Amino acid sequence: MASHDLLQVRTHDLGELLDVVEGAGIEAPPGSDWLNDLSIYAVPMRYDDRLDLEPPDRDAVVRLVDEVGGWAARFS
Repeated sequence: MASHDLLQVRTHDLGELLDVVEGAGIEAPPGSDWLNDLSIYAVPMRYDDRLDLEPPDRDAVVRLVDEVGGWAARFS
């Protein structure tokens, strides 16, 4: 977002961040349809609150993070 001079949005909501990126005409990152689903884990896991949710598939999340990291590296 910074490399495109986009408004810096402070949020844990990945869907909101994706909307900003796509609204600027930037190609969405790989797995963007699934990234938004991870928002429900952001605040509880960040602050060590207990989750009443099924944890996500760790291996799938690691792969997704690697893919998104590769996508983001193209803009640096």
